[in-house]
Amino acid sequence: MIKKLLFSLIILAFISCKKNTPIHPDQNEINPVGTWYLKSTNDGATTYDSSGFPCLSDNKLILNSDGTYHTHYAGTDSCYLIHTSTVKVNIGIPGQPDISGTFTQNKNTLFFKNQYGSFSSTISNSNGLIQMTERDTIVNNISTSVFIKL
Repeated sequence: MIKKLLFSLIILAFISCKKNTPIHPDQNEINPVGTWYLKSTNDGATTYDSSGFPCLSDNKLILNSDGTYHTHYAGTDSCYLIHTSTVKVNIGIPGQPDISGTFTQNKNTLFFKNQYGSFSSTISNSNGLIQMTERDTIVNNISTSVFIKL
């Protein structure tokens, strides 16, 4: 009886354990795990780069080895791309809630899921920098964003 109870508890423990799929890129894939910062973004017509808008790089994307991620705005002031008396477009506000979700990797394409939907991005090695190009139609209706891995 005790053996059956012990065996049942072990099976129950295995069934009830939630396990995320860890990210283990093969030798031909770029490892995406780590912290990324926003280098540039565009709205389909205008490109905004961190050299002209330094606060863009305060937008962080943190990819964890367990296949989870979250975004974080680390700036101490709002990051406005456009700020006039009639139009205000920002891409970072201090204290804004982080967005979190999961991601998977297939070669050098990352597939993201969060509470707003799903999207994909491509990672590459460009001029010695590991960059991620993301087509984003979920948050802020921005067409393309480029992140650089720290």
